[in-house]
Amino acid sequence: MIILIEPKREAGFTSGGYRYQSSVFGQLSPEQGYIVTATADGLHALVDSLRLQDPDAVIVVDGLFAELSSRPLPGDCVALLHMVPARLNWCKQPMHVVATSATTAASVASSSLSTAVVRPGIDVCFDQPRSAHVPGAAIQIVCVGTVSVSKGQVRLVRMLESISAQWRLALIGSSDASSVEVANLHQASAGLPVDLVGAVSIEQVADRFARADLLVSLSQSESFGMSVAEAAAAGLPVLALAAGEIEDFIEHGKNGWVLPSDADDNHIKACLHDLLLAPDKLVAAMSARQRPSLASWGGV
Repeated sequence: MIILIEPKREAGFTSGGYRYQSSVFGQLSPEQGYIVTATADGLHALVDSLRLQDPDAVIVVDGLFAELSSRPLPGDCVALLHMVPARLNWCKQPMHVVATSATTAASVASSSLSTAVVRPGIDVCFDQPRSAHVPGAAIQIVCVGTVSVSKGQVRLVRMLESISAQWRLALIGSSDASSVEVANLHQASAGLPVDLVGAVSIEQVADRFARADLLVSLSQSESFGMSVAEAAAAGLPVLALAAGEIEDFIEHGKNGWVLPSDADDNHIKACLHDLLLAPDKLVAAMSARQRPSLASWGGV
């Protein structure tokens, strides 16, 4: 029996991590495994309770708890890490780790009893046919991620504002209406061709990808880079910063363009400007569609 404990999800919130976990456990019968939720404060008590109920169960703890609480993760569990924990004392004692990327696994190897890399899967909805770009039409750009400074939506809008080319930007992802960054985004995008799409189903994301010309990811820190992997599978060209596993499935100059993770605004803007004024490069990159090679939990 495998029991996954994940943080309680806010209504309407979605993320690659939650989708990954739902996909994995959706393939298991109730006798094989299930998901339970906990608050950060209640995590340790829940682990103790589950241990009493089923001493032989494998308890997997979402590594996000390491960010939500000042307490280390419970030691007698497996840590499921979607990113490198920010704190050095993220675990009470060395733990077995399942990571979604080799980068994350390598970063925590010294504090792990063992590490297994199980990369996320790509939903079949991203295999749908692409729409052809209409010559002379505005370049359709998409950016996916929870609205935050780390994902760089405001940074992207400010760069696009001064580029004299026809473009339209769709920002897909959850947002906290009360956050300062969301307010900054509304202010920066006022009067511009920017659609604040919000959180949508994965099928709707795939539909957007099939009709778009370019995905832009300005995230400087990723454990995997799920939206970029999905774009590669959908045949959607990508402009991204080198983070997580992105360079494993985006070949610079072929199916996208990868810039250094610390690229400054001028460097990124120059690349954006070049692509928006030369849509033939985007059309050529669309023919380099590729589905990243992905793993399963079979051997974990």
